[in-house]
Amino acid sequence: MQALFEACKIRENLEKADEYIRTLGNLGCSFVVLPELFNTGYSWNPDIFEAIRVAQEETNAMLSALAKEYNCVIIAGVGRKVGDRYYNSAGVFPPNEDPLFYDKTHLFRREKELFTPGKELKVFTWQNLKFGCIICYETGFPEIARTLANRDASIIFALFAFSKKRRHIYEVMTRSRALENGTFLVASAQVGEGFFEFNGYSRIVHPSGRILKDAGEAEGIIWCEIETDEVKKYRYQEIEDSHAYFSNFRKELYEL
Repeated sequence: MQALFEACKIRENLEKADEYIRTLGNLGCSFVVLPELFNTGYSWNPDIFEAIRVAQEETNAMLSALAKEYNCVIIAGVGRKVGDRYYNSAGVFPPNEDPLFYDKTHLFRREKELFTPGKELKVFTWQNLKFGCIICYETGFPEIARTLANRDASIIFALFAFSKKRRHIYEVMTRSRALENGTFLVASAQVGEGFFEFNGYSRIVHPSGRILKDAGEAEGIIWCEIETDEVKKYRYQEIEDSHAYFSNFRKELYEL
């Protein structure tokens, strides 16, 4: 997505998102994931406040309508204004329900000058499947992913506007958070030139740490079917290539 704030660029980002969601909706996908601040672009410039105000209502209305039309859950990185505060958020748009939001709790560098940090980690439920969200920098905090997993999240949706300069960090932590927690991790990441040169490499990671799909540096879409029953195997069963960390975790050694 373009990381520029002119109205035409917001429009372009929304139109691209609409196209991609419809493509995935027609394939029967249950979840569609868009990157961090997908509609406005990512920046530490205070001009982002105006972009958030301009884009907020239309973005929410569009994503809610598409979720209903395709009977899917859309998870999208959006900025939002609540009162006089601004949040870097993951919006969760279920069909036929009001959107829910997770606000980024751990802010990166100068984000702290712009956004108010969220106050809680959240697990969402749709059709008996539990999932959670993390936003970019937060993926480097293993405690967040472990908390979501301990609350029975089978999928962690990770929304990124990650710099290409730190690609090695992205490579390690996207796979590690899945492997450590026996969970699927679905990463949606901005690409191309913007405030940073963005990393890309949107991916779907298996609970074993294997990458099932990867988009590379290109803008586009990836998808695959996943079996969430495999989460129990990789958390609790000491068979085959399962690590079974949850079966062998000794809670008495930790201050939890």
